[in-house]
Amino acid sequence: MSGFYKGIELLSCIGPTFAVWETDVHGFMQRNHLLALNAMEADPADENANLDEQAASVIRMFMTSALKMKYNHLVSGRLLWARMRSDFAAYQTAHAPLLDKQMRVIRPKPLESVADYVARAEVLARQLEALGRAVDLTQLRDLIWEGLEHERPAWGSTIEALRVTMRNNPLADIAAEMSRLEVSKLLRSRDRISLFWSKNICWAQASER
Repeated sequence: MSGFYKGIELLSCIGPTFAVWETDVHGFMQRNHLLALNAMEADPADENANLDEQAASVIRMFMTSALKMKYNHLVSGRLLWARMRSDFAAYQTAHAPLLDKQMRVIRPKPLESVADYVARAEVLARQLEALGRAVDLTQLRDLIWEGLEHERPAWGSTIEALRVTMRNNPLADIAAEMSRLEVSKLLRSRDRISLFWSKNICWAQASER
């Protein structure tokens, strides 16, 4: 656990949570009328240089100890923000295409419930959004449906019907309805399995007589 300070989760690394963290820290500084905020983009050589150093101190309050050490040499708030944004841009360049590829081919795992599958797709979409690759809700629904059609071909007609009737529904509603259908299908599958074994047991017992 990275911990919290003033209601904001401490940043432990430059990753998908950086954009939200940066917004939260800016908001904190604005709400608390910290003059250091005015120096964030200032020239360190001007009369506000001391405020620029204060800005760096405030920013570091919202980092874990390990991350503080990484940026400890930057005593200017302006330079600290610039370096962190540069590191985040590098992270985006490296990771966004990989996450985007995962999103395009997302499929439910063999033993994964529909609810967990939808939740995983939502997490992936939020990660992409944090990296500047927002996924449209309609597009996200389509990708989820396509994944189900690919891995649950027996549900084809049901999915086709739900894509029409639930095309504007929240993902939570879709997950709930598909989970309900999933349970009934699994029960029917178990019934068929039980029937199969019952028939074989009866056949075996009859053979022994």
